[in-house]
Amino acid sequence: MRRFSLSTMVVGCALLLSACAPAYQAGGFTPNKSTLSTPEVTVETVEPTVDSPETPSTPEPPTPEPKERLAHGNEATGGPNCDVEKCIALTFDDGPGDYTAQVLDALRAANVPATFFVMGRQVKAQPELLRRAVAEGHAIGGHSWSHPQLTKLNNERLMHELVDTNKEIEKVVGFTPNLMRPPYGAVNHRVRKVMADQGLAAILWDVDTLDWKDHNLDKAMGYVRQQTQNGSIILMHDVHEIAPQAVPLIVKEYSAKGFKFVTIPQLFAGKEMLPGAKHFNRFKVLK
Repeated sequence: MRRFSLSTMVVGCALLLSACAPAYQAGGFTPNKSTLSTPEVTVETVEPTVDSPETPSTPEPPTPEPKERLAHGNEATGGPNCDVEKCIALTFDDGPGDYTAQVLDALRAANVPATFFVMGRQVKAQPELLRRAVAEGHAIGGHSWSHPQLTKLNNERLMHELVDTNKEIEKVVGFTPNLMRPPYGAVNHRVRKVMADQGLAAILWDVDTLDWKDHNLDKAMGYVRQQTQNGSIILMHDVHEIAPQAVPLIVKEYSAKGFKFVTIPQLFAGKEMLPGAKHFNRFKVLK
């Protein structure tokens, strides 16, 4: 039988417990446990001898790199239970941009989370806004590098738009999103297959404020009132002035109706988000 000193046993146990402890990240994101490689540690129990040396202090294990902690990112953490609560997800496209900071201010004042679908070139230009969004508890998805219609691209260009955007996001905040909103909502079988191969769920919407087209707050709120239901995904753009104006109005009106505001991962918590599938709202997913 192999014998271990008491000090060896303590260190081994500390490492084992550390490996099993749950991780929590700023922004409400936790890693997908299946992606974390934790070596198995086997400790054989033996009776300590009477002259065992005094147990030394156990050093803290090293903190894993962000890529290891957040290999898939955007896992749902906390928030309302959308199986029993009425839930809405606010989403913002095309940033970080001129109005992202104002949108973040409005969300913070209302104390609600949202999901930002960001463009690679915009992240490269304004990384500090992406860091702030994650730090304040919002979820992140990709929205291509340069906003082309993905169905018109060859596979090489398509991969650039998807992969390089996620690489830029990972470089800034330390995790790779598993959410992607195709520009214009345009996907076909080929694009969805490539997205599925990359592990990306296609997040669409069922409420369009048309803030990019009308630039009119009353019209935007009219569309919200006509279309919003339990499980809805509301589309806005944090590169236009309507978005920060609409946030407090939507939150006030729908909170009074008993709705809870959640991120996309929270909206689909308890349901399987399928890579390559089109997610229009919590209850409408096309495989």
